[in-house]
Amino acid sequence: MDGLAFIEDNYIKSGVLLDKRTNMHIGSNKCEKTIAGVDLNRNYGYKFGTGDSNSQECSGDNYRGAYAFSEPETQAMRNFLIQHQTELKFVYNFHCAGK
Repeated sequence: MDGLAFIEDNYIKSGVLLDKRTNMHIGSNKCEKTIAGVDLNRNYGYKFGTGDSNSQECSGDNYRGAYAFSEPETQAMRNFLIQHQTELKFVYNFHCAGK
């Protein structure tokens, strides 16, 4: 089950909209039995593992992953951008959080 399906399923069952920021890739981190997942924003290669806002603890909301590009989602983005780098003129990405 992907993260969106997990959130939707939980909402249908409980009426509670989860604030989940990690993926659902079980086994991608050192705590294989958890569903905590990896914060994909922190899984990219640029300055991987630096800064105070990322965690090595696999149960945290901001767990960065075992290594840069350890997750299939970030691997897919990296591979797409590499494959199409001569075609792309501009990439816009933003990150926001709030309630």
